[in-house]
Amino acid sequence: MERRQQRRWMVLGVWLCAMLLAAGQGLWAIWQYRADAEARLLGDAGRTAARVVGMLSLSGGIPDAAAALVAVDVAMDDDRVYGIRIQTAGGVHAGMRRNYQWEPVPWDDEIMEDTVQGMSQIKEEGRPVGSVEIYMSRRLTNEECALTVRAEAVRFGLNAVFFSCLLLWLLRRYGDLTRLLQFLQTCWQGKRAEQEREERSAGELAREGAPVPLAQPASSAIDLEKGRRYMSEHRESAGITAGLFRQTFRDAAALMGRLFARGAVAELSHLGRLLELAAPCLGADKLAEAAGAMQRALNDPQHETPAQAVEACAQALDEVLTALG
Repeated sequence: MERRQQRRWMVLGVWLCAMLLAAGQGLWAIWQYRADAEARLLGDAGRTAARVVGMLSLSGGIPDAAAALVAVDVAMDDDRVYGIRIQTAGGVHAGMRRNYQWEPVPWDDEIMEDTVQGMSQIKEEGRPVGSVEIYMSRRLTNEECALTVRAEAVRFGLNAVFFSCLLLWLLRRYGDLTRLLQFLQTCWQGKRAEQEREERSAGELAREGAPVPLAQPASSAIDLEKGRRYMSEHRESAGITAGLFRQTFRDAAALMGRLFARGAVAELSHLGRLLELAAPCLGADKLAEAAGAMQRALNDPQHETPAQAVEACAQALDEVLTALG
C-alpha cells in the first residue's frame, strides 16, 4: 500500500512539474516578446526622428516653416507614427497627431494614445538649434502581443491535454484510475442518496405533521373532545406533546437550509405552516411568529431578504429544541 501511494504521488508530481514548466515557458515567451516589441518600437521612433532631422538639414541652415511642414507630412505617412512635433530656435513650430479615426490633425499638445517617444536634436555647426519628437503608437505591438498570448495559450492547452492523457494512462495502468472512478461513483451515489433522503424526510414530515382537522372524525376510534379534556386535566401529558414535537422537527432546522438552497419554496412554506400550527402547543410564540414571517417572506416576490427570515425561523426552532432537551 505504501509503495502504491509513493508511486501515485510520484506520477502526480511529474505531471505537476510538467504543467508548471509549460506554463513558465509560455509566460517567459510572452514577456520576452513584449520586451522585444518595446525595444523595437523605441528604436523605430529614434530612427524616424533622426531621419526627419536629416531631411531638415538638407536646407543647409536652420529649417524654415515650409521645410518643417514637408517633413511632418512625410513622417505621418508611416501608420505607426501617432504624432510628430518640430521646434527650432528660430520660432518654427510644426506638428501633427492622429485623432480617434487615425486621421492626421494639427498638433495640440494632447496625446490620447499609448505611445513611446523618440527624439533627435537639430544641430547647426555642432550647436543644438531645435528638436524633433516622434511618438510611436503601441497599438500594433499590442495587437501582435495579443496574438502571441493566444498562441501561447493554445500551446499550453495542447501540452496540458497531452500530459493529462499521459497521467490518465499511467493511472489506468497502475489501477489507480479504476479506484478513482469507483470513489467518484461512490461519492455521487452517496450524494444522490442523501438528496433522496432529504426529499423523503420532507414528504414524511409534511404527511406526519399535517394539522388534525377540528371536526370530529367519522370513526368512533377517536374522540377529539375527550382528548382535549384529558390534556387539560392531566398536565403531565404535555411531556408527550413536547416529545412528539422534538421527534417530528428535530431535523427541520437543517432541512430548512437545504430546501432554501435548492429553491424548494413550496416545501419550505409548508414546513413553516406546520411549525406555525405546532409551536403554540408548546407556548413557543417566538417560533410561531418566525414561521409566519418566513412564509410571508417566501411568498412575497418583492421581499428583499427571504434568507434572513429562513435563518431566523431555523434559529428559533433550534432554541425550542434546545429547551426541550
